[in-house]
Amino acid sequence: MKSKIVTFFVLIVSALLVSGCGGSEGNEGDEGEVALELQYFLDEGKYGSVISLLEGKAQTKNQKIALGAAYIGRAGFSISKIIEVIASSANDTNGSATSTLISNLSSKGSATALSDLTSGKRYYNEVVSAELCADENQTKTIPQTDLCFFSGLASMARLATTMGYLGNIESVFEQDGTEDIKMKASTCAMRYAFEDENLSDDCDITSDGNVTFVQSNTTYEAISVNSAFEDGTYDYLITYDTVRSSVVTSGYCRLNDFSTRTDILTRTVARASGYYVCPLKETVESEELTVNNLIVDALNGDLDAVGAMSSSSQEDIDQLRADILEANGRNITDENTTITAEDVAKYLDLQNQ
Repeated sequence: MKSKIVTFFVLIVSALLVSGCGGSEGNEGDEGEVALELQYFLDEGKYGSVISLLEGKAQTKNQKIALGAAYIGRAGFSISKIIEVIASSANDTNGSATSTLISNLSSKGSATALSDLTSGKRYYNEVVSAELCADENQTKTIPQTDLCFFSGLASMARLATTMGYLGNIESVFEQDGTEDIKMKASTCAMRYAFEDENLSDDCDITSDGNVTFVQSNTTYEAISVNSAFEDGTYDYLITYDTVRSSVVTSGYCRLNDFSTRTDILTRTVARASGYYVCPLKETVESEELTVNNLIVDALNGDLDAVGAMSSSSQEDIDQLRADILEANGRNITDENTTITAEDVAKYLDLQNQ
């Protein structure tokens, strides 16, 4: 079954690549020349050129689609890369098609993957709303269906990349009997955020108090998760939003300057030099990238745009959801099947062994 689903993904993505999406929108005169230039840049992988031309200036649907495609391409998930990853997943006999794709995508993104994927998805959703994509009963045009599919793939790539930040994703989906220490520490941080009453049983966490990053004017609670193995300690940031969540971070930086972000310092040297684990949010206007809005939101609906292209792929996505619910003593047939951060943390803990 997996190979059939993966083959379907390859065929549908290839078809969309050939046919394009969005349709014609008055490509005459100067506008037509700009459209040809944008298409040339996308074909050549010159995503920065598209972003420079259109960021803050995109007005038409086609321009927003091009800008969305450029951000997703810069994230490391061009159409050709997606086809490559999907095709390679067919050779893996472990797990489901969806879990294999997530695992294989998790290491493919660029350093700015999550921020770029978020921007790309936002521009796609300015053309076709997330609500429309999630509504399986709503009639969609072919261009709208295409965009929903690409938006769904962006969500899958965000989900995969986020899980890659949490730890070794293969430890979750392959269950080789080896616990990944970083994944364990990450689930401890997730549980700390939603105040799991059983946290002290198997997580050693120290709160380092509040830290405020000046350029984004955002305050977090800094925590460290201690382990008796390997490097010993991992650092995390917890939001003070209404629904608290652990933040996706990358490297270390100083509180007053994101340009100091680095991933070459050891934790001991970084902390002794006044560096803290660094959030991806760098401006007041930037969206906060958290486990909740990158993993939980994807599992609760964003991936359905991919599943809508095939009943087989939707069944596979639903099976992943069912597995997460089952790990929490819940059932896909329950009245409430909304997946929470608590559900994800327990599922990852159970799988990571």
